Amino acid sequence: MPTLMTHQARKTPLAVKLSLAISLLLGILLLIFSNLNVGRGLPYIGYILPALFHDLGIAFLVSFAVAWLFEIYRSVRHQMESMRDVIDFVMGEQITADVWMELKELIEHKYVIRRDVRIRLEFERADGLREHESVLKVEHEYNLYSLRNKKRTLSIEHELDYQFDNRALGLPKWETVVVDPPDAREKSQERVDLTNPKLNIPIHLAPRQDNESVFVRTERREIVHVPGAYNFYTPEFMKGLRLSVVGCPPGVRLEVWVRPHGGGEALKGEDHNWSYDQIIFPGQGVEIKFVPDMGDLGSGASDPATSAS
Repeated sequence: MPTLMTHQARKTPLAVKLSLAISLLLGILLLIFSNLNVGRGLPYIGYILPALFHDLGIAFLVSFAVAWLFEIYRSVRHQMESMRDVIDFVMGEQITADVWMELKELIEHKYVIRRDVRIRLEFERADGLREHESVLKVEHEYNLYSLRNKKRTLSIEHELDYQFDNRALGLPKWETVVVDPPDAREKSQERVDLTNPKLNIPIHLAPRQDNESVFVRTERREIVHVPGAYNFYTPEFMKGLRLSVVGCPPGVRLEVWVRPHGGGEALKGEDHNWSYDQIIFPGQGVEIKFVPDMGDLGSGASDPATSAS
C-alpha cells in the first residue's frame, strides 16, 4: 500500500548563497573598474582592459540574476510539492492512501466539466409497442467548459442505449445534434453521422481563463420499459442539473436518484421537475425509476433498466 509523506521545509544551501553573493560582488567591482579605467596605462593590453572589465561585470550580473530566479523557481516548486503532499497525507488518513491516489489520478485525467445540464424526458406512445414498453424522447443539453489553462482538442461522446430496440420503428435513433458555435467543431463542414449509435465529435475548447464554453444539445428516441428505470451516467464532471419529465403514463410514479452518492441520494421534485446543484463525478449518474403507483400496473411487474450517456 502506498504511503504519503511530506517533504521537510527546503532551505537554500549555504554554498548557493555564497555563490550568488560572489557573482553579485564581482559583477559590481568589475563594472566599477571599467568605469574608472583601471589598467588602461598598462602596455599592450591597457587599451582593452576597461572593455573586458565591463563585459565580465555584465556576465557576472547576468549569471547572478539567472541563478537567483532559478532558485526562486525551485523554492516555489518545492512549496507546491509540499502542499500537494500535505493534501495527500490528510486525504490518505481519511480514505486510505491507495484509494485517494487513484481518485486523484481520475481527477487529473479529466479536462472538462459539463455545466447548466438540462435533461428532458417525454413519454410517447406508438403502434407496435408491447404493453410494458414506451418510446422515450430524450433531450440533453449542456455547456462544456475546460478545466485546464491550455486550449485543447477533444471529442464529445454520446451513445444510444442498446438494450432495447424496435426495428419496425427504427429505435433507438438520434434525431438532432447541435454544437454551438459551429466552428468549435474540428470538421465543421461535415455533417454529423446520426446513423451511428455512438457519436464522436472532435471539438476545440478554449482555455479555462477565457471562460468560454461550447454548447452541446442532443435529441434521441429510445425504448424503455414501464415499470422500469432509465439510468443516465456521465463520463465527465457535471454541475447544475435540471431534469424534467413529461407525459408520465398513468399509474406510474417517478423516483429520481443520484448514484452513487453514499447509498444514493433521492432528489425532491415538484411537478415532475428536479434539480441538483452539487458536483456529479465521472462514473456517477442519475437514475429515473418508473415505479408502479397504487398497484395500478401490478406489483409483480419486472423492473428492467436502461442506461445512456
